[in-house]
Amino acid sequence: MKAMALGAVAAGVDMLEIEAHIEPERALSDADQQVTIEMLRDIVRSARRMHQLLRTDSIAQLVHS
Repeated sequence: MKAMALGAVAAGVDMLEIEAHIEPERALSDADQQVTIEMLRDIVRSARRMHQLLRTDSIAQLVHS
């Protein structure tokens, strides 16, 4: 899930839709698609960081260093 989300951010999406549940295995629907709250936090942090890097001059510095 994280790799797909970060790939989408790198491709320029405006939004991510991720289903989360405290106990995904007990969700009444779409249990296989849901992530834990901790996983969601990690994905959001990483996606925000990637978005910031891609939208600033910082990415140019990373690429050319």
